Amino acid sequence: MKLRVLLKLRPVNSQLSKKVVLFSTIFFCGSFLTFIIAASLNISSILSACAVTLAGSLIPGVKARLEALLYCSCFAGMCSGELGLGAISFIVISVIGALLFIVLDDKFTGLGGKLGTIAFLACAIFVLTRHSYA
Repeated sequence: MKLRVLLKLRPVNSQLSKKVVLFSTIFFCGSFLTFIIAASLNISSILSACAVTLAGSLIPGVKARLEALLYCSCFAGMCSGELGLGAISFIVISVIGALLFIVLDDKFTGLGGKLGTIAFLACAIFVLTRHSYA
């Protein structure tokens, strides 16, 4: 009887699923573009992040919350090239970062550094755990 209860699946919250997919996609675009621009043009990651953030902010009709997410993702893209990260790594980092952004978005209001902290946590969680599943 208990096994039957444990195996019941709950319906998936489609609104939350769409938000995670959208936020992960934006996070991936910002972080991967920042990383690729810095590596391929041999410029500092700070200038690369500025260019991506500026380009994202010039897109008309984008909500401020999504601009903040793009800004946050650029921090994740500023990680070192010596970590050997590829596109798959940035996909995983983006999902982690998007989930952290959703959970922590209304927390720490009024405190500086929230977006950088989210990006750092996403990268740190990935780097510290990637050897356990690779």
